[in-house]
Formats: sequence, C-alpha cells, structure tokens
Amino acid sequence: MISLRAVGFGNIGGVEYTNKIFQKMDLNLNMLGFPHTNYKSDEKTYCYEQGIKCYCGDATLMEEELDKYNWFFLFNPFTWNVMSKVLNNICKSIKRVPRKAYIFYAEPIGHKLIMETKIFKVKKRICYDYSEVSYYSYIYESIY
Repeated sequence: MISLRAVGFGNIGGVEYTNKIFQKMDLNLNMLGFPHTNYKSDEKTYCYEQGIKCYCGDATLMEEELDKYNWFFLFNPFTWNVMSKVLNNICKSIKRVPRKAYIFYAEPIGHKLIMETKIFKVKKRICYDYSEVSYYSYIYESIY
C-alpha cells in the first residue's frame, strides 16, 4: 500500500484476514506516518475520499466497497474457493458501476477463474527470472 501511495494512487484499500497481521500493518502505517482508516470487512463503508483504507476480516464479504477501486492487486492470496467468491464480487462491482478495472495478479494460480469471467482479458504477462526461480505476474483489464 505504501508503494502504491508513493507512485500516485490516491484511493488504496487493503484486506487482511488475520487480526495479528492486520494490527502489524496498522502499526507499520502509523510508524511511517501514513494516515489511514481501519474497518472490519463486514462494515459497509461508502466513503469515496482518497486515502488508505485497511479492512480486517473476510474478503468475500466486501461487495459495494469494491465500487470505489479500479485496480486490484493480488499476490496469490486466497484458496480457490475464496478466490472465486472475491472475483465474483469484483465482477459484480464492475457491472454495478461500469468502469475500466485492472487486476495485477502475482503468481496467478487462479488465472483460469479470471478468464472464465469473460469480463477480463490478459493485458500483459510479466516474467522475472532469478537464476533457478521464475516469478510470474499478469495484468488483466476489464472489457468495459
């Protein structure tokens, strides 16, 4: 989130399921002087003000909150079932509030799920080779 803020993203939201890690994220943002607002993932928030919003809890519960975001950054964060639900919520959001949206997905094991939505297409494939290890990321773009 800090890196995204540094390169000019104004409205940033992060979701963390584990309370202990969420508290660490909150502490780190405070220590670095980044103003942010904390929410539970089941709280309905309709704040469209720019800034960092941190959500603690189940990402599958977030629906209308997604309407204020155009970029979704995923680092292979979910099980297949959870990924399917989160992706479905992103797609519903794009249909509800039509806009160009992007998914940056590192280590995209859920690539098939994204392609099956018929809402996203691959915009760019990125591969970094580090000696014996290759690291893949995809950027998907909505068709709207």
